[in-house]
Amino acid sequence: MKQLIDNIASIRYAKISTIEYEQIDRIAKTIELDTVWELMLTGNSLMTIQGVQADEGFVFKTDLSSSLKSELLLDEPVILLIELTDNNHLVLGETDLPVIFDEVHLMAGKSISANHDSWHYPYTLIDY
Repeated sequence: MKQLIDNIASIRYAKISTIEYEQIDRIAKTIELDTVWELMLTGNSLMTIQGVQADEGFVFKTDLSSSLKSELLLDEPVILLIELTDNNHLVLGETDLPVIFDEVHLMAGKSISANHDSWHYPYTLIDY
């Protein structure tokens, strides 16, 4: 199963150090976070989510690609908030398994990508 998500309205991020509260409901597949979300100014963005059977069990592989419209310094692990055009919000990462970019991003117009593997589908954010 591979799902393409191309209705991304915006991407926000929270550095792990700014998260004051995290509550995950693994049954409902939701997450509640108390943090300050920063807007990542991006152009066209795409995300694919694929469930695959691995040696350690079933894994969801999420790939996000976008382009920066302004300078941004992402030098520590983050959680990403993916805001969709249908007003749904997906969260990529959590405090125990954050998103870590392969490089520090400073240049406007630069293509960025994040790959995240987890045992669960990205959570839905509640109380945003």
